[in-house]
Amino acid sequence: MLKYSLDQLMAFDEVAKSGSFSSAARRMRKSQSSVNMAMSNLELELNLTLFERTPRQVRLTAEGEVLREYVKTILERCHAFEQRVAAFNDQIESHVSLAIELPYATIAPVLYEFSMTFPEVDIHIREPFRGDVEAMVRDGQVDLGIALSHPVESDKVAFTQLGKVVMVHVVSAGHPLAQRLPVSFADLHNWRHITFGSQEKKIATTEYLDSPMRWQVESYSAMLDATLAGLGWASLPREFVSHELRAGTLTELRQQEYPHTDWIVGVDLLWSRQAKAGKAQIWLRDRLVRHKIFEQDTAGNRTTL
Repeated sequence: MLKYSLDQLMAFDEVAKSGSFSSAARRMRKSQSSVNMAMSNLELELNLTLFERTPRQVRLTAEGEVLREYVKTILERCHAFEQRVAAFNDQIESHVSLAIELPYATIAPVLYEFSMTFPEVDIHIREPFRGDVEAMVRDGQVDLGIALSHPVESDKVAFTQLGKVVMVHVVSAGHPLAQRLPVSFADLHNWRHITFGSQEKKIATTEYLDSPMRWQVESYSAMLDATLAGLGWASLPREFVSHELRAGTLTELRQQEYPHTDWIVGVDLLWSRQAKAGKAQIWLRDRLVRHKIFEQDTAGNRTTL
């Protein structure tokens, strides 16, 4: 088995970068003789010539060029290892998990900022199947949840509002409901409703959406696919279906009873009152609260002030 040290690999990389033993020695704050000896010993151990030595310059050999790519990878992983150790010592967790009920674009700027602030911490995003983000937070499946506002068990789950979004009723462009605009409550009741698990009943002001024909799916993506296939109508965040609305593959079902009113729903951030939060999670939670989620309503006003 080959025996070489991390110091030798670091010296190898420095010499390769600078093209000089003396320059590498200065950068590493070592004597030139110690760097020379480290490289000679490494070459002996590997049974390879890594450098072509001339009075003016030191250049990598063909074998040295290939091996340098491996050395760079090793040093990068060592750096990541050191960052992870430092993070543990600073009580920073290895990952933060989220269940997100809205299009990721609504919080993408915060996630990017998190990646820059905590590069050693992974983000795990879970699909909130059956629309129950609160249950995922309460049961410890995720650290944080972002969901449409609804009553929660506040003794176990803490929450705060992040902003408001516009919900829309949509149907495929070829569906009979698309020819009856604006639609009435009775029109909606006469056709199959595609719902996101039990979520539909939790959102405020949805009591009039009851329909004797209801199919339940377990994700927004499944709702969208079923609606595009003409299987029924659905209620979705407008931002989630904005592309389909612009393309004309979906039609918004404006209602006769509320022709000039947008359906605006709050968005909440949820976290467990019982689970201990690490520094990265606390940072992300605080930053999300300061990042207001909003849209422009039909009148051009912000949904969140």
